[in-house]
Amino acid sequence: MSSCSRRVEYDRFIPFRSAMDMDYARFALTGPSRPQRDASRESPSSVAYQKLLDECILKNRSRILAFNTAHETPASKLPQFDEAIRLQKKQQRRIPKEPERVLVLNDMLVDDGLNLLDWGSNNVLAIGLEDAVYLWDAANESTKLLQGVEDSGPITCIRWSPDCAVLAVALGNSYLSLIDPATGHVVDGMEDENQSPVSSLAWRSNSILTVGRFDGTVVDYDFRKDDMFICFYNGHRRGVCSLKWSGLSGRYLASGGLDKLVHI
Repeated sequence: MSSCSRRVEYDRFIPFRSAMDMDYARFALTGPSRPQRDASRESPSSVAYQKLLDECILKNRSRILAFNTAHETPASKLPQFDEAIRLQKKQQRRIPKEPERVLVLNDMLVDDGLNLLDWGSNNVLAIGLEDAVYLWDAANESTKLLQGVEDSGPITCIRWSPDCAVLAVALGNSYLSLIDPATGHVVDGMEDENQSPVSSLAWRSNSILTVGRFDGTVVDYDFRKDDMFICFYNGHRRGVCSLKWSGLSGRYLASGGLDKLVHI
């Protein structure tokens, strides 16, 4: 006995209830109307995402009533959100075996507790040698002598301000100078020979600088005030070799010391 499929015919003016998506019908009737989108003012990724959303979720419906049976689309034919990612060939990370550039620094001090390099957001690398500060511009590969410090002791730490308007330079005689990189002139600073030399620096903002010293102390200075001192912390038993403010809020300060401890 053979079975034959029978096609059901419906009047084209009477909606076919079983072929209607009631969830979409409720959404279309009760939901807010979508404003007209101007594709010229949207990014290509936003337009592509909206098109994919219409295809997958709304299935490009334009009306609520259905007057004939709806053909089910196989799941394999539906667009996948990760299709573009899956189709991309996996890129293998290439780690170069040779450096792109080698800078010979004969006068750089060899000490684990010193911070003598800092790359600013202006794409300029500041290098502290024993008695001079040099700037290397990665854009044009030029080198510039910023300032010599022959009579002030060796350089122990350097740090760009967030806006790269000044470069903080700490010297072995406990002096701290803020240097304008455009002119090479000292625009601000402080001198206190009674303090221990500076071993690390961290900018909290463009005007507040945190200083870590070889005696284990951490001090905040605000260079907008006549009395620059803000607060003092003495928690490390040995020198402070690294400082870093939390990037999002600037609420927390991490300090690493030669006592092998990190304080937050």
